[in-house]
Amino acid sequence: MPPESLASLLQARQEVNSALKSLKLVKVAERKRKKVEERNHTASSFSASSKKVALILYVLAGYVGSEAAAFLWERKHKRTKPVRDVLGHYAVVVEDWFLALSDEAVEELGSATAERGCACSRKAHAFHEQWHLKDWVARENATKGIAPRSELILLRLRDLRLESGSVEPSYERGDNLPRSSAAKMYMVRFRQRMGMKLGALTVREPIELTEIRRKA
Repeated sequence: MPPESLASLLQARQEVNSALKSLKLVKVAERKRKKVEERNHTASSFSASSKKVALILYVLAGYVGSEAAAFLWERKHKRTKPVRDVLGHYAVVVEDWFLALSDEAVEELGSATAERGCACSRKAHAFHEQWHLKDWVARENATKGIAPRSELILLRLRDLRLESGSVEPSYERGDNLPRSSAAKMYMVRFRQRMGMKLGALTVREPIELTEIRRKA
């Protein structure tokens, strides 16, 4: 093959490779643009009440967005496994909502966290309470290798309310908990709401039978 033909072939191949690379970059940029648009739409598609509850949760949690992000996930993605990236995005969204508030709105939000009269505040306190209860169950499961029974979880719930200085239930029809049917329904909904699969054993070294019997 003459040298001129070889040079032309190499040049044509480089042009094709450059065109393919440019097309790939354009597709990547388009995917990023669509992803940003979807996130912006998701961030603006929450109702006003959900935004307020999430902001109150943000204050209750000590300006940590994970709890508020979990609440927003529950509002939009019920009974599905949480996605870490989406929860992280929701946490940033809640923080941006908070930073965009005026001083008067921040003061009003702070006062709402101490009041249980409005529906948003009651809902936020209920989720905050269940969040702490979920953490306690997870710690018990991790340290003891098995999840606590429903009776123990309900006793812990009562202790949490006593510690917070609130004997009144912070969720609807909570005063029916002493009845077994209401308690059972509460535990079912609690597990579904928090996405908990209780009773799973933790991965650890094998334990001797005598040690297992002693712990039992």
